[in-house]
Amino acid sequence: MNSGPVWTEILARSTRWVVTALAVGGSGYLAGGRADEFSRRAQEAVDSYPNVDYVIFAGGINDVDKYPASKIANAARQDIETVQEGIDAQVIVLSPFASGRPTTDLVELSDAMTAVARDTGVPYVDALRMLSADQIGSDGVHPTDLGHQALARQLEDELSRIVGASR
Repeated sequence: MNSGPVWTEILARSTRWVVTALAVGGSGYLAGGRADEFSRRAQEAVDSYPNVDYVIFAGGINDVDKYPASKIANAARQDIETVQEGIDAQVIVLSPFASGRPTTDLVELSDAMTAVARDTGVPYVDALRMLSADQIGSDGVHPTDLGHQALARQLEDELSRIVGASR
């Protein structure tokens, strides 16, 4: 687990982008965690942040052991469409984060999410292999401080490329 800033905070400092993270631990496209699943926060983005330039969906790790990839991907499609229909923001989708060699379920989810991104016309960033085993905490899910730093560095390159191409 981490005790320092998370990748979104590190990325915001590095790029000078204004970042508002609506992430809630334990949640996903279908998993509710300590709050509702992503659909509630997709609607919150539309209602509370109508002038944002980008909305990034990053998740699925909390869904993958509970739901089939096709069901997760369908929920993601609905969330993406909620944002696309509600505000004029570029949506970007990130795969779940994994360490080392991703499980078969994570690869299946990434493949399904790639198709959803293609079908909805949004960029997809495959982050499955961005972290090494020592960059994931003892829970096997969440990045460590070093993991968040690594994610921020790698995602800055990917997201800057996407942002630059969309301007």
